[in-house]
Amino acid sequence: MKTSLQKPWQWTSEERATTEKLHAQFYLQVARAADELYMLGDENILKGLELFESEFPNIRAGQAWCAGRMNEDMDAALLCSQYADAAAYVTQLRRDERDQISYLGTDDQIDWLQQAYAAAKILDHKPAQAAHLSKLARVCLDVGEAKKAIAYCDQALSIDRAVGDRRGEAVDLGILGRGYLDLGMEKEASQYFGIALELDREIGERRGEANDLAGLGAANHRLGQLLEAVKYYELALAIRRAIGDITGQGNDLGNLGLAYADLGEYSNAIEYYEQSLGISYRIGDKRRIGANLSNLGLAYYELAELQKAKDCYEKALSIAREIGDRRAEAHRLGGLGRVCLDSGDAHKSIEYHRLALCIRQEIIDKRGQALDLSDIGLACLSLGQVAEAIDYFKLALVMERELGDKRGEGNNLLNIGLAQTRLGDKDKARESLEAALEIFDATDNPIADQVRRSLRVLSAASN
Repeated sequence: MKTSLQKPWQWTSEERATTEKLHAQFYLQVARAADELYMLGDENILKGLELFESEFPNIRAGQAWCAGRMNEDMDAALLCSQYADAAAYVTQLRRDERDQISYLGTDDQIDWLQQAYAAAKILDHKPAQAAHLSKLARVCLDVGEAKKAIAYCDQALSIDRAVGDRRGEAVDLGILGRGYLDLGMEKEASQYFGIALELDREIGERRGEANDLAGLGAANHRLGQLLEAVKYYELALAIRRAIGDITGQGNDLGNLGLAYADLGEYSNAIEYYEQSLGISYRIGDKRRIGANLSNLGLAYYELAELQKAKDCYEKALSIAREIGDRRAEAHRLGGLGRVCLDSGDAHKSIEYHRLALCIRQEIIDKRGQALDLSDIGLACLSLGQVAEAIDYFKLALVMERELGDKRGEGNNLLNIGLAQTRLGDKDKARESLEAALEIFDATDNPIADQVRRSLRVLSAASN
């Protein structure tokens, strides 16, 4: 008896499209659930992250399907716009950790947001356009592109004001504050944070209020108004604790540590850094773990606890290399260089600073280059290589003048003057020290008294 072979069943193009759309819709909801768990705070943060990580391949596939069909399918356009909002927070926390390959990288996130913005334009949905522009601005800030971030956010602010979205307007104002802060325009940043704070309080947006207060703290910190900064950081921290925002608490605790360190209260600073570090370990934020370890290293260095400082810097350096953060790597190499110099190992100090200098040149960090050149000069000076030290100080001085950093300029002029004194070149030494004194007096720097003493000693030796 003959049997007929049946042809294998095949999907029609319509059936395939329907199934793929259902898949995209389902995993949009999964992404949204992960973000909602994260927003609940406390122990739910890790649950949200774990859910997003485990389902990310499907979430990515769903978003890609929507982006590829948004021009021909309005449902796909709507889904594409919604995907950028669905996991806004969980994608943000670990986006830079290369070992977490299932998380969105910065380039991927920019792609998602640009595709979402294009989809929102197809739909002519103004609030969504503004939301995507705001998120693009935030990502640009995270990668150091403050001017681009401000341009995106200005567009978002215009749209939000036109449609009357006050919550979106408050978000935009806060991001603009961050942008101007990154450009070194602290007074302008304070104005944006202040307006955002009023609006967030008016509409009852507690998370936004905490962000605005933290921004005002950062602006005051940069302006040297440290007690004001502490006040704002503490207000922000109280709100984060009330709403269960653990990640925000970690940031505020770290900022309080930085403020107390700048006040010279290193023991208090260490206490805050350790609290922040505990939160960073708890949520698995390696970037923040490294930052806290580095800050602890600096605090221990200032307290002359050099072995503890070295241990912290080495752990922080390992993390920077693991996650591919070149700027942090250079910073921590510099910290190790200073620890080695104070420990009496000038040769090792120079080695660390030269490694840091290579990275700073690669990433075009002129401020960091100036610091490393100056530190190499100090190490050369300790080895008795006075002429070489002066050469390094002069290279650093050129960069500080290009950057307009009067404090750095004054410090390098002081170092040059002291080195010239050791060479017996009293006229040049006096000229350098007097130039340094002029800068320190103009900036009310207490080191001016040290320079006056050096000039008196120089005058006495000349008589």
